[in-house]
Formats: sequence, C-alpha cells, structure tokens
Amino acid sequence: MRSEEAGKSSKVYFLHLLCFTMSGPLLPVLRKHFHLAAAKTGLLTSAFPFGMLFALMLFPGLSDRYGRKPILMICFSGLTCGFLLQAKALLSNWSFETFLKLRAFSGAFAGCAAVLKAFLADVYTGRALLPEAMAFRASEAYIVGPSLGGLLICFADAKAIPLAGAVLSILAILLLLAVPERRGQAQRPRPSPSADEATARREKRRRGAGRLLSVVILVHGLYALGQSVFEAFFGVWCAESFGFSPARVGQVLTSLALLVFLTHTFLYSRLVSRLGIMNVGVLGLLCMSSSFIAMSHHRLILTLLLYAFGVPAFTPSVPILLARFSPERFRGRIIAMDAWVMSVARILSPALLGLMYEHGPLRAFRFSSFTLFVAAGLMASQRHYVKRQKNRDAA
Repeated sequence: MRSEEAGKSSKVYFLHLLCFTMSGPLLPVLRKHFHLAAAKTGLLTSAFPFGMLFALMLFPGLSDRYGRKPILMICFSGLTCGFLLQAKALLSNWSFETFLKLRAFSGAFAGCAAVLKAFLADVYTGRALLPEAMAFRASEAYIVGPSLGGLLICFADAKAIPLAGAVLSILAILLLLAVPERRGQAQRPRPSPSADEATARREKRRRGAGRLLSVVILVHGLYALGQSVFEAFFGVWCAESFGFSPARVGQVLTSLALLVFLTHTFLYSRLVSRLGIMNVGVLGLLCMSSSFIAMSHHRLILTLLLYAFGVPAFTPSVPILLARFSPERFRGRIIAMDAWVMSVARILSPALLGLMYEHGPLRAFRFSSFTLFVAAGLMASQRHYVKRQKNRDAA
C-alpha cells in the first residue's frame, strides 16, 4: 500500500514538472507574438518565480497545519485557472503586461512545489529513495516535455501549451484524490532536552549542519541565478544562431534531457560512490560553468555535452543533503526556504541576464559561467564536514 501511494505521489510530481518543461520551445514564439526585446523576454521567465515568492511564505506553513493534500488540491486548482487564463490571453491578443500578470498568478499556485516535495518526503519511507524518485521523475519530465511542447506548437499553436498545462493539473488533482492523507506527519514530538555531554555534542552537530544547509541553499540560489540563462535564452540562442524552428528547439531539448537521463541512470551513482556527493556536485557546477563558455563560442554539441553531465551531477545533491541534514520537524520550512531563495534568484536573473544578452550574448554567458564557478567554490568548502559526518555515522 505504501509503495502504491509513493508511485501515485511521484506521478503527481511528474505531471507538475511536465506542465513547465513543455514551455521550453514556447519562449521564442511568445517573443515573436508580443514583439519583445531580449530584456523583456527575460520577464516571461521571471514572472513565474515572482508569484512563487509570495506563495512560499504561505503554503508550506498551511500544509504543516492543515495537511499537505488539501493545500496541494487548492494549488493545482489555481494552476488550472492560471493556465486557462494564459490560453485566453493568447487567443484574444491581450497585452503583454496582462499576460505577465497571469504568469505571476500561475506562479503563485506553482508555489506548491515545496509542499509537493514535503508530501513526497512524508510518503517515501527511505531517505535515499526520495532523491532517486525525484530525479527519475524530473528526468522523465525533461525528456517528454520539450518535444511535447514543440509538437503542440507545430500542430496547434502557442495557446496549446497552457491548455495542456491545465489538463495536466486536473490529472494531478485526480491522482491526489487517490492518495490518502497522512495525519501528524509534520508535527512530530520534540525530543526532551538533557544536560549531559551528549547534548553538547548534538548542539555542535546542529550548528555544523546549520552552516552546511545555509551554504547548500546559497549554492542552490547561485545555481538558479547562473543557470537561468539557459532556461530563458537557449531557445532564443538556437533560433538566432542556427535558425532553429520551435519544433527543432523542442527536439534539441529532448535530446539534452535524454543525455541527462542517461548520465543520471548510468554514471551518477558510480561517481558518488567513488568521489563522494560533494565532489560530484562541485564537478557538475564546473561543467555547467564551462557549458556557458561553449555557448559564447557557438559550440552547440559541446554545450549540450557539458550541460548534460553537469545538471545530473549537481541537482540531485541538493535534495540529498537537505534530506540528510535537516531535522525532520523543520523539513517543510527548510525546503520552503530553499525554494524561496531559488525563486528570488529566478526573479532577478532573467531580467538581469536579458539586459546583458541585449548588449551582447557573450556578457550574459560569462556572468552565468562566473556565478556557477563561485557556487562550485562554496560547495567545495563544505566537503570536509560532509566527509566527517559520513565517517562518524559509519562508526
């Protein structure tokens, strides 16, 4: 029964991600539809996390109090309305400013991502299974989404993407109805305090874990700041540099997602067992940093190869570290804090990178490369702490 619940919950996560991975080929079409400069194109990407910023202050706390499932139902209902309104805006040629507001409205309900991760953590019994399940479903969504989005644009038009997002959100609601609510997941009894040496050691360990979690969240924010140039401008870059159509952009993104999936499936675990999770994460950030240098020199294949290794080498490390070092009673708030930092970075970076891209793509790519390089250095600074904790746990 528990495995059936976990399977349905992970499918909800897949549908949630698929709503947004479909939009990869959409940005060049929206740019043409609204006649946008590069700086304003970045606003399309930042509007979504802008809405999430406020939702992250509300939904995780409500889910702790009233349960994950009711809040997720409300959020997916709001997402459905937001996607339908975006489709109506494209169909009726509403203004760009109105469309941005609808994107932010949808993003507010997309703030359920933090609640959804806590929901998965409640359902999955083993901590090690959670990151694997999330990474697998994310890889599936990034493989299916871009090609599906490109095909929808080619055989229908731009409004087919938000319409499909509305359908997927309704499917997620139906799946949630089949998953029973688990009461008392977030509010566990606190351990009674003691005044012995063990308490002092636990306090020291908590401080060390707090520093590690702070660095991990900061690194994740820098990753979002630097990686946004790919999400916001890869399709535009392909169209401008190589003359790719939206369908071709979707095919390239799907090929990239397939490479990411293969790297995660066949290389990630082996590399972690040999090098350690922190070293693999640092290596992933450095590869992504190098991929943006390759973009600045119009090297598409090299960009895809470096990026396809870097993303699966780094991104699983964040949920693994958060799950391993976060106290269970604070898990929801810590996940929400991580998502809040990510939202701030994703709000600021597309507009900032859009201004840079407009004055020359090379500036935007170099800025992203430098940001990821700094993130790699910060993550490397915590390797010894994680290694000590691993040795201590083994002893």
